[in-house]
Amino acid sequence: MHARLRRRHRPQPQRRRGTVRTLFDDAIAGRLPSPAGSARAFRRAVRRSHPDVVGAAGLVRILRAERARGQASGRPAVKVATVSDLVRASRRR
Repeated sequence: MHARLRRRHRPQPQRRRGTVRTLFDDAIAGRLPSPAGSARAFRRAVRRSHPDVVGAAGLVRILRAERARGQASGRPAVKVATVSDLVRASRRR
């Protein structure tokens, strides 16, 4: 019963899609306020509160790591499956 209660409180996919669609519509129409700070300040705040966040460059590193793992086993790619391994792969240079 407890799991059923948790499921009931999760946002429905349609509701999430509607929220995202509304956000995009507002952005396109120019109804969103201008950011108070710089993009750099935002990135710092995100990294400070979520140190395991992965950016675009990290995603590229993860893809390279997956392809390298695949080559080693004769496959196109082998997925990195755990969060800790994904974060580690995103930080390798």
